[in-house]
Amino acid sequence: MTGFTKEQEEIPQTWVTSAVVAPHTDGAHHFGKRYRQQQQTVPKVYICATMWHETPEEMRTLLESLFRCDSERALRYKGSNLDAAADFEVHVIFDDALVSSGCRRDHSILNEFAENFLKVFSTLSRRDATVYDASGRSEATPYGQRQKLRFPHGHTLTLHLKDKNKIRNKKRWSQVMYMCYILDHRVHSSNHDNTYILAVDGDVSFQPASMLHLVSNMESNPDLGGICGRIQPMGKGPIVWFQIIEYAISHWLYKTTESMVGNVFCLPGCFSLYRARALMNDGVKDTFVTQTKSGAEYLIRDQGEDRWLTSLILKQGFGTGYCADALASTHAPEHLPEFYRQRRRWTPSSFYSNLLYIKDVKPLLQRNCFGIWFLIYHIIITLCGAFTPGFIFLVVLQGVLVANKAIGDRNGHHLSMWHIYLIVSTPLVFFIATCLCCKERLQFLTAKVITFFFGILTVVSVIGVLSKCLTSSITTPTTVIVGCHVIFFLLAIACHPHDIKLKTFGMMVAFMLGAPSYYIITNIYSLCKLDVTSWGTREAAESKSFLSFIRKNAIFRPLSAGIFFINEQRFLLKVIRLPSLVFVWGAKLFKLEQRTVRTAPYHAADNNKSILIEIDGNGPRYCHQCNEGDPVSSCLSSVEASFWFSLISRFLVPSDAATKHRVQTQVAKDMRLIRNISMLVFFSINVAFVVIYLKYESDFSKHVQFFSIRISPFTLLLIILESFLLCIQLISMLRYRAPFLKTVCVKTSKCVRAKPSKVITVRSKHYNVC
Repeated sequence: MTGFTKEQEEIPQTWVTSAVVAPHTDGAHHFGKRYRQQQQTVPKVYICATMWHETPEEMRTLLESLFRCDSERALRYKGSNLDAAADFEVHVIFDDALVSSGCRRDHSILNEFAENFLKVFSTLSRRDATVYDASGRSEATPYGQRQKLRFPHGHTLTLHLKDKNKIRNKKRWSQVMYMCYILDHRVHSSNHDNTYILAVDGDVSFQPASMLHLVSNMESNPDLGGICGRIQPMGKGPIVWFQIIEYAISHWLYKTTESMVGNVFCLPGCFSLYRARALMNDGVKDTFVTQTKSGAEYLIRDQGEDRWLTSLILKQGFGTGYCADALASTHAPEHLPEFYRQRRRWTPSSFYSNLLYIKDVKPLLQRNCFGIWFLIYHIIITLCGAFTPGFIFLVVLQGVLVANKAIGDRNGHHLSMWHIYLIVSTPLVFFIATCLCCKERLQFLTAKVITFFFGILTVVSVIGVLSKCLTSSITTPTTVIVGCHVIFFLLAIACHPHDIKLKTFGMMVAFMLGAPSYYIITNIYSLCKLDVTSWGTREAAESKSFLSFIRKNAIFRPLSAGIFFINEQRFLLKVIRLPSLVFVWGAKLFKLEQRTVRTAPYHAADNNKSILIEIDGNGPRYCHQCNEGDPVSSCLSSVEASFWFSLISRFLVPSDAATKHRVQTQVAKDMRLIRNISMLVFFSINVAFVVIYLKYESDFSKHVQFFSIRISPFTLLLIILESFLLCIQLISMLRYRAPFLKTVCVKTSKCVRAKPSKVITVRSKHYNVC
C-alpha cells in the first residue's frame, strides 16, 4: 500500500498540508490558501472559455467541470489554518453565435450551437435540487448579445454571444475581448496582483483541485506571469491512444525541462492561468491586440496565438511555469483528417515560434528568462525538430536493412541498400505530389495507405533490431542505443505512476506503429498546406441530404430529368417550403406587432445618441441605437456601454469586404512564398542529412574507434547530441518529481510499518493517508 487511492489525481498527496478550500460563504465557494495568510485580499479567478462549433458532448464536459467548481463545499486537509481565499466567475465567449431571424435585418437569434449550450446548462442545473436562475433572456450588447446564468450555488456564468457583423471573429479576437473586458473594465488597477485569468477551451474537463494548484503556484511565486497544467487527451480509437502517449512524453520531458531549466515556451490555451499584472503590461496586451497584415504575422499570431502570448509575457521579464498536479483533459481528434488539420496549424507555428525565440534571444537573456545552457538545449531541440523526418526515415530504413540481412542470411537473397531506400522513399514522394496537386479527400486516403505501409515497415524494423540485439554483443551501437532508450522511458513511467493505466502498453504499441507516419507524413502535409488559412477543425458540417449528394455527383444527373431540374433550378424545393415559410414569417410578424416601444435616454462618453428599448411580455430584450443601429443592452451601465463602444472601435471592428479581401490576398500570397521557401529548405536539409548518413555509414574506412565500438563520425555526433538532450531531460524530470518520489517513499515506509491511517474527507469521499 502506497497511501494513495485511485482518485489521487484530484487531490495529490503533496498538497496535504498546503491547500484547502474554505467553507461556503455568502452564496459563493471560496478556495483557500495558507501561503497568503498575512494578506486579507481575496484572489479572484476569471474562468474564460472560447467556443465555436463544439458538440453538445464537449459542451457538457466543460460545464460539468464548472458545476464541480460551483458545488465544491470544502476541502479540509490535515493541519490547515487558512485565512485567505479565492473566488471565481465564468465568462464564455461564443464565436459567430447569432444568425439573422429573417423578419428584420437588425434582429438576430441564437444559432444551433448556442442553443445547445443553453440546453446542456439547463439539463445540468435541473440535476441539482437547488433553485437556479436560467431564464434564457438575451441582453443586446454592442458586440451581439449576452446571457447571464447562475449556478446552483451562487456563481455566475456570463455567455457572450458574438455577432460576426459587429465584432471580429475567431479565437484570438475572443481572447482580446475577454482580456480587455476583465483587465480594463472589471478589475481595478490596484487588484491586478490578486486577479488571474484561467483560459480554457470549450471541451476541457478539470477538477477544482487542479485550478487550486495553479493559483497556489502563482501566489507563491509573484514573478510568474503564467502557468499551465498537465493535459490528457480524451476519446476513443488508436489515433487518440497515439496522442495520449505523445502528450505524456511532451509533459514528462519537454514541459518539465523547460520549467526547471528555463521557462515554459508555450502555455496552451486549453488550460493555463495568467496573472492580470503580467497581461496588463504595455508590451503584452497592447501588442496582442494588433491586427495581422502579412503571412508571417498570421502564422505566428493567428495560428499560434498561445505561443505568441507566452513569448510576449517572457519578453516583459515574467516567468512561465508548469504544474504537473493540475490535471485537465481535452477532447482529441479521433479521425485522421481532423488530426491532420489540427497539426497543420500546430506544426508550422511551433517551429517558427521556436525560431522567433532564437532570433529574440538577446532581450530574453537580459531579462534572465533562461541561461546559456537552456539556450543551447533549445537550439538543439529546434534543429532536431527540423531533422526529425529524416532521422525517423533512417530509423525505419536501418530496421528494414537489418531485417533484410537476417532474412537474406536464411534464404540467400538480399536487397541492396539503395533498393530498400527507393522502396521506403517512393510513397513519400507520391504523397508530396498528392498534397500539391490533388484534392484533400485523396490526400487523406493516401495518408492512410502510407500510414499502414509504414506501420508494417515499423514491425519489420522492430523484429530486425530485436533479433540483432539478442544475437550480437551488448556493446554494439544498436544494443546500446535501444537499451538506453528503454531504460530512459521506464524511468519516466516510474516517475509518473498516475499515468500508468491498463491500456498503457497498448497505447505504446499504437504510438510506436504510428510514430514514423506521424513525424514524416504530418510534417509533409503541414508544409504542403502551409498556405491554407482556414481553421480546419470544427468547421460547419456539409449537408448530407439526398439532393446535395445528387448535386455533387454528376454521374447521377442524367438518371432523371426531374432530379436534374431540382438540382439545377431548385424550383420544386422552394415550392415545397413555401407554406412553411409563410407560416413562420406570419408568426414572427404577429409577435412584432405585439411589442410596445418606448424611448429611454442614454448618453455614452463618446456617443451622445438616444436609444430605443424594445419591451415585450418577457421584459427588456433588445434596444437599438437610433442612427447607427448598434444594439445596446438596457441593462448596461453608461460606463460599460462606453467601454464596449470604445474597445470595438479601436480593435475589434469587422473589416469591410474590400479590406478583408485585400488582407486575405496579401496573407495568401505571403503564405505561398513562405510555403515554397520552407519546403525547399526542409526537403533539402533532410535529403542531405539522409544521404550524408548513408555515405558515412557505408564507408567503413572512415569509421572511428569509440571505446570498444567502431562507428562512423556522423553517427557518433548524433549519439552525443541525443545523449545531451536525454541527460538534461532526465535530470530535470528527476529534479521536478523529487518531492513526489520522496513523499511516495515516506508514505510507503509508514504503511509498511502498519501505522494507523487518518482520514481526509473531501465531498463525502474518504482518502486514506498513512
